[in-house]
Parts: sequence; C-alpha cells; structure tokens
Amino acid sequence: MKLRVCLHYPPARWVVINLWGSIYRISSRRDKSMPVLHLGRRSKWSRRGSPRGQLAAVRMARLWGCELTADCCGELSSVLTTRKTLTEVNLNLNELGDSGVRLLCTGLKHPDCKLQKLWLDKSGLTANCCGVLSSVLSTSQTLIELSLNLNKLGDAGVKQLCKGLRHPDCKLQTLGLFRCDLTADCCGDLSSALGMNQVLTELDLKWNRQLGDSGVKVLCERLKHPGCRLKKIRFSWCNLTADCCSDLSTVLSTNQILTELDLGENNLGYSGLKLLCEKLKDQNCKLRKIRLRCSNMSEEMRRELSAVETMNPHLVTQL
Repeated sequence: MKLRVCLHYPPARWVVINLWGSIYRISSRRDKSMPVLHLGRRSKWSRRGSPRGQLAAVRMARLWGCELTADCCGELSSVLTTRKTLTEVNLNLNELGDSGVRLLCTGLKHPDCKLQKLWLDKSGLTANCCGVLSSVLSTSQTLIELSLNLNKLGDAGVKQLCKGLRHPDCKLQTLGLFRCDLTADCCGDLSSALGMNQVLTELDLKWNRQLGDSGVKVLCERLKHPGCRLKKIRFSWCNLTADCCSDLSTVLSTNQILTELDLGENNLGYSGLKLLCEKLKDQNCKLRKIRLRCSNMSEEMRRELSAVETMNPHLVTQL
C-alpha cells in the first residue's frame, strides 16, 4: 500500500510523496508550482541521480499516520543530517517504537541536523527511549519543540528527560507530555528541571490523571520562584480539586512570567474557584488566558468568573 505524505515547500508549495521507501523520480501536477515526488521501493536516498537537489528547500515533513515502523528510521535519520533546511518533522501516529526513535536520535544528535520541531505523538514509546532522547536535549543546538504525547513514558521516562532539560546546553522551549502515564512521583524532577532550564516556556501535562493535587503542589513551588521562565502550562484532566488551589492562587499573585494556565475538566469546586478568582481579579496578575471548563459549573461559579471578567478585562477565560 502506498502512503501519502506532505512536505512544505516555501513560500507556498506542497510536495506530495507516495512513500514506498525512497525517491526515484519527480513529476508535477497540473499546477507546475506544486511538484509531486514519487518514492519507489527499489530506490535509495543516496542512489546516484536521486533528486537531492530538488529537496534542498523542503522545510516541513508531515508523515503522520503513514504506518511507518522502526525499519525506516535509519534512513530518516540520514535525511536529518543531510537536509539542512528540514526544520519540522511530524511522525505522529506511527508505531516507530523505542528502537525506531533510538535510530532517529543518531541523526538528531549530529551537528549537521538543523531540526527545530519534532512530533512523536502516539508512536509506541516507553521509558526505554528516554535516555537517548535526553541526550538529544543536551546536545542539539536547534531543537526547540518536542511532542511526546500519548506515549507510555511513565515517571521513569520523564525523570530521564529531566536530565536533558537540566543541561545548560538544552535549547528546548516546548515539551508535550499529554497522557504519558505520569504521577506525582515525577514532579520533583520536573520542578528541578524548571528551576535550572531558562529556555523552556511551554509544558503540556494534560490527561495525566495521577498527577493530582500533590503533584501540582510540588510544581507550584517552582512556579512561584522568580527564576522559572515557564509561560504556558496545561493541567486539564489531571484529577485536581480545591486542595491545590491555594498553591495555584499564590502562583497567580507572584509569578510575573506565566501567561496561560489550563485547569479544565478538573473538580476544583466553588471553594477552589473562589480562591483562584480572588487573584485573577487583580489587574496586576500577569495571566492572560485561563481555561476552567468543567461539567459541573454552577451559577455561583459563573458569577465569580463574570466578576473576574469585569475587573480584569485583559484576561481571557475559557469555559
């Protein structure tokens, strides 16, 4: 079965690839500005006469949901080191597994790799690949966004990643850990990483239901610290209650960097929401967007939020 992939050609061209394994010829659509690359099973990227020059301007490779496995990762790794204009690769929804990602990391650690953004959502990853991913974080001078959502990394995996995040050469700005089977046990390591990392500005922890109040409290201790540079953090579906809202409200009153907070689909209750709203009403609060959607929003809670919108018009509340 042939696979279809899109590569972005600047300024406004799209390359459509039929993926058997590698390139063997180029044709074009009716619109001559939209070349089509056909990949054939018998060809290799390195084969003489393959159109490497034609790919020189490719910046984005979208390969999500293409039924790729670890078998292609060696060649993809090679591409990362030879295509210096390739800055974004989306490999979501492919069962690459730990072995595939280890192969990719060989390319990612190469000094000629210029990749800036890598998506590996739901790629069958576990803690076993996090050590080598951590080494990428400490060596890559260009990688600024890494999405590992929907992988069973667990606390052990995130603790490994935190070693890379704490490294002074880490350049990562955005990290996605949505639904990665995390608990409060990894929050101490995350907190330590946030204290040492001066470039990470966005962290997604949605749908880690075992994070809970205890995990958020640990992270709040770091968020209250003036050295924390995080601007966006997401805690929706993390099984939070009013018990953590005092810590969160202190963050709102002390943090001068945080601009976006997602607390949606948690059971904060009226008492928890009221604590947050007391700080949100203050126009000195630097937060610009907060998500508080929940299934049991009472009229009393809505009135509190309405008062916030009146007193702090710069804040966007999403329900």
